[in-house]
This record gives sequence, C-alpha cells and structure tokens, in this order.
Amino acid sequence: MNHKTEAINLKVTKFGEADKLLTLFSKDLGKIKLIAKGAQKTGSKFGGRLEILAYNDLLLAEGKEIYILSEVSTIETFHKIRENPVTLKAGIYLAKVIEASTEIGQKNEGLFDLILRSLYLLQDGISPALLKKIFEVKLMVSEGFFPVLDRCVKCGKIKKGEPAKVSFSIPLGGIICSSCFKRGLSALSLSAGALKTLEEIKEAEGEELKELELSKEVLKTLDQILKFYISEHIGTDIRKFGDCP
Repeated sequence: MNHKTEAINLKVTKFGEADKLLTLFSKDLGKIKLIAKGAQKTGSKFGGRLEILAYNDLLLAEGKEIYILSEVSTIETFHKIRENPVTLKAGIYLAKVIEASTEIGQKNEGLFDLILRSLYLLQDGISPALLKKIFEVKLMVSEGFFPVLDRCVKCGKIKKGEPAKVSFSIPLGGIICSSCFKRGLSALSLSAGALKTLEEIKEAEGEELKELELSKEVLKTLDQILKFYISEHIGTDIRKFGDCP
C-alpha cells in the first residue's frame, strides 16, 4: 500500500552501508520512520532532499515495520537556516522537541503547522532566541497545557494589579497567590515582564510575532521556566536539547 504525504525531516542517520534512516513529522501520518534505500550512494535519486529540516512531498511504500521511500520532491529546503550555525541550532532544537513530544503514527496537524510556521519565521530572519520561545509557547497552547496566568491556580483568586513578581508553580501549572505560596507550595519567581511576554506571545500571530522584543532578563527567565515546565509535561528533559549542534 502506498501513501502520499508532506513531511519535515526531523532526524537523518546512516543505515547500513548504502541506506538512510529518517524520522519525519508528516501532515497526514504524524511522526513516521522510513528507509531511503541507496541514499548514501553517489548519484542517489534522492539527492539533498533528505537533509535535516527539509520539507518534502513524499510517496511511501508501506513495509512490514517501517515505510520505504519511493519518491520525493522538494517543497522547501530551508537551506538558509542550515547554512548558519546559530539558526541551524535553533531549527534542530524544534525538531528534537517535536520528536520527543510525539508518538509514532499519531496524527497532529496542529503540530505540523506549528513547526512549519516556525521554520519559515526562522528563515525570514527572526531572532533564533525569540523563535524558540514563540515555539515553546505555541506548543503549550496547541497541546493544551498552557499555564494559568490570570488567577491563582490553587485557590482561583484573580490576579490584581501589576506586581513586580509572581510565583509560578511547575507542578500545578500556573501562578499562585501570596497566601497559597505561604502555605508551603514550591514555586519559581516570574517577573511582571516575563508574565506579560508569555501572554503577548500566546495571542500574537503572523507578522505580530516578528515585532515582539525580549530583554535578556525576560529571555533568561522564560528559558528556565518554559523548558522545565514543558519537560514535565512531555516526559523528556528538553533542557539538554539547547546544546545540540
């Protein structure tokens, strides 16, 4: 049985002496693995279409345990991302998070659209540091675990005014008021600027995302909290992905 789908290359490794093993995230089939036979050979028909992050149209043959790549045509190479070490590092971070947070064969068009939009933003010149925070926030929204920011997640007390800092509970998934914090709940400090930025990223779309600005202090705070929070939800420590090449 054959399948046609669009997919983004998340991971590419050598397989045997002549083939390549790919992990992809596809629009119609979710995360899949496939073998590209003869892809390591000089003059392979697949050429450079199997590079990391490439976005392709695929024709797949269904094997016993894994798909076999029959045909591939390029939609977008994202060559501009791959030729810069800083943007390549950010792009691979997105790919690793998607790979870690999904199961084989679980269709999720929302996540497919998210990584595709994120790669186009990165290619269009958005700051890689900002792009990663946008991706993380939109991932939480897409997967339904964006934290509670407008009220105490413990007692439901509505947040009032603009305090310099609020307390954020990773286990409870949101901010907690001073009363609940005093009762022994563990929490991290979240500045008013970081809190506002989270809400802005959540609501912003398209060109609005390119206009967002993050101070070094806010970026550092969000980097610590979001990676920890997302890691708790997906069951994989994504903090180690920050050092990928």
